[in-house]
Amino acid sequence: MENMKIPEVHYFGAIMAPEVAEMHSEPMQETLGPREVLVKMLICNICTNDYQTWQAKRTSKNKFPMASGHEWVGDVVAVGEDVKLFQVGDRVGQCSAGCGECIMCRMGHTEQCMMPKNKGGWAPVNGFYGLRCFSDYKVFRQNQLIKMNKDMPPQLTAFLEPVSTAVAGARKLNAPKGDTVVIIGAGSMGIVNALVYHALGYRVIITELTEKKLARARSMGWAEVIDSKAVDPVQAVKDLTDGIGADAVVPCVGLSSVYAQAQQMIKKHDGKILLFPAGYPEPTMDVDPNEIHYNRAEIIGTYGGEVEDIALAAKLINSGVVDPSFAWEGETFPLYQIQDAYVRAATPDMYRISVDLQKVSED
Repeated sequence: MENMKIPEVHYFGAIMAPEVAEMHSEPMQETLGPREVLVKMLICNICTNDYQTWQAKRTSKNKFPMASGHEWVGDVVAVGEDVKLFQVGDRVGQCSAGCGECIMCRMGHTEQCMMPKNKGGWAPVNGFYGLRCFSDYKVFRQNQLIKMNKDMPPQLTAFLEPVSTAVAGARKLNAPKGDTVVIIGAGSMGIVNALVYHALGYRVIITELTEKKLARARSMGWAEVIDSKAVDPVQAVKDLTDGIGADAVVPCVGLSSVYAQAQQMIKKHDGKILLFPAGYPEPTMDVDPNEIHYNRAEIIGTYGGEVEDIALAAKLINSGVVDPSFAWEGETFPLYQIQDAYVRAATPDMYRISVDLQKVSED
């Protein structure tokens, strides 16, 4: 298949001010570099980071106008002359935002890339911050891409990035297969974490308060689900583990009360807590260092996914071992209605909302 001509302009969604999102356009580069790939962007899902930025809750990251987005999938429509890994027609997601050349990238730590231009769009371009992945077309280096399953709905393969973050957390947790892992919260990322831990061979218990999320957790069919408004979740976990407690707890709600609960759920010795989410406003955690010491407990931080995590996440999604549909609301908005998409995504108890990046007008 022949290369598509590069569009003269591309359209992208941007947060202009708190709770104000619009579609904008700007010129595209005229030619592809030898290792660059032009991607026709299909879907970008709105994550918690995105809509909390829209709400101006993430005070340390409130830079406007912000043209962000990172949970995307698209099709290759043109390749540079030295591109060997992809061809026109391939479906792709983002493998890495790293440069691939600095020492951190060469060690596989692409989340710690030392090149400033690859650290989330810190410097504004044409007046906009961000990496512009709510965009109808975008150019990537070939080392930034990974193939995705073209036979799956793009709204689901767009879960590559969130699944990779759960994989990264599981690798850091480093618990033996068969261990009991409690997931606190059955929102989008609670469900994604549960899917990943189940796929990797762990016993999964989920605790949740709301009826919608309890129903979603139960619908997966294999998780043990605790209704935290009906019973004491700490005691329920103890009851399900013969009074021992969980081997590990993964809070997927960033609240101080949840972190306190997690400490009560883990077993007396060698229990682990994986701090998966950020919380806004910032939560606190009351920790007794002596207790951590004598009980050999572990409190572990995790953030983002690196190349190894993204590669495994792609395998899990492409093979159908992980089914992201349980974490998707089932709603897709056109790019020209991105404000409506943010309003919907920020509604309480929503799962992931998708944006169709090719719909830039009503025509």
